[in-house]
Amino acid sequence: MRTPLLLATILSLTCSAAVWGAPLPQNTPDKSLGVATCASSLCHGAVEPWKDSHVLQTEYFTWSRMDKHARAYSVLTNTRSQEIARKLGLKEPAHRSALCLDCHAHNVPQQRRGEHFVLSDGITCEGCHGPAEGWIKSHVEQGATHADNLARGMYPISDDVERARLCLSCHFGNRQKFVTHKMMAAGHPRFRIRGPVDEVGHEQAAEEHDFRDKEHPHPQRGRFELLVHAVEVMLEIRIVSVSSSGVHDFTSQRAPPGSGCSCRRAPSRSALRRS
Repeated sequence: MRTPLLLATILSLTCSAAVWGAPLPQNTPDKSLGVATCASSLCHGAVEPWKDSHVLQTEYFTWSRMDKHARAYSVLTNTRSQEIARKLGLKEPAHRSALCLDCHAHNVPQQRRGEHFVLSDGITCEGCHGPAEGWIKSHVEQGATHADNLARGMYPISDDVERARLCLSCHFGNRQKFVTHKMMAAGHPRFRIRGPVDEVGHEQAAEEHDFRDKEHPHPQRGRFELLVHAVEVMLEIRIVSVSSSGVHDFTSQRAPPGSGCSCRRAPSRSALRRS
């Protein structure tokens, strides 16, 4: 394994958004209209794929039934999450704290929430595809193209690098949000981007959710898989992240009192060389 190359990949992906073309969905100025605007059976809420459509039209059904992103908010109300919040000394419970909501929901400011926006819906359509205010009407017009949608604010999730950058923003962290050693010591699970597919497995949902439009096909598997693999290696090493002041070592952060920290220590230099 070429560890330096993989580390460089992660660091480049977590750098400032100024390097990239599109702001992440949480940071765009447009309003997020809410899942209800996508859920109609005449929109993306069909139970069976449409024969002559550029997309499956079952995306909402798949998300709500199979995708763990739909339950990202609800886990913040369980006992484990509340205990993590207590150990971290948060002023509010997990389901009300921005520290948690920024990754467990599409947590945009109040003024950028439409009439049908519901925070408890979790990581919604707009959490990945971008706030729909600018393209909700035009994207169904006859002759509309994917390029038109992107120009109106849709996030370019069909681009493998941009897609990886979006996934990494929560499943690893960026300048705005990062799961630190302290948070893991308080009980936050270690990250795992890929894993066995179960009855509500995200991988299966992703496969079912994929567009079949020739204009914006599935990202190149090889390149995207490399990016994801790089993330997994970094999560195993778990020693660096990029923030506004550069690369920092999070392994020195002390666990909160009574946390019962069981986090793995950072690997030795010899272990890194062996990888």
